[in-house]
Amino acid sequence: GYFKALRSGVHKPSFGHNPAGTLSVIAILVALCVQVGTGLFAVDVDGLESGPLARLVSFEAGRQAAEIHEISFNILLALIGLHLAAIVTYLFFFKDNLVRPMVTGRRDSADFSAGDTLSDSKLSWVRLAIALAAALAAMWAVLNIGG
Repeated sequence: GYFKALRSGVHKPSFGHNPAGTLSVIAILVALCVQVGTGLFAVDVDGLESGPLARLVSFEAGRQAAEIHEISFNILLALIGLHLAAIVTYLFFFKDNLVRPMVTGRRDSADFSAGDTLSDSKLSWVRLAIALAAALAAMWAVLNIGG
């Protein structure tokens, strides 16, 4: 499939993330969830800098969360670095600028087959509104539970 074609120098642009990009994004999202989740319960050595939900767990559990939090931060940095390196690789080796479509949400459709489609603009705004509402609800819940 895709990775075999890449090794042979063949690159087929796609509207969204290609399989490698998809795996990268999933890994980043998992690492980010671990980072946020452990940060909520993390306690530092002297107990002064604690996550908003640290009072719900024992000191030992909070310290373990802090250790995982630190490890997940380094993993997250490495994954982001790999993702950025891939973007640079695609730009210089495949002449495929992934930054412009990521920022603008638009991509030249000349390189795509008729079966490929772009997402509906109105649907994108609805998705953004839902994501923001969910983020605000989660933030409210954390502040009220931890407060």
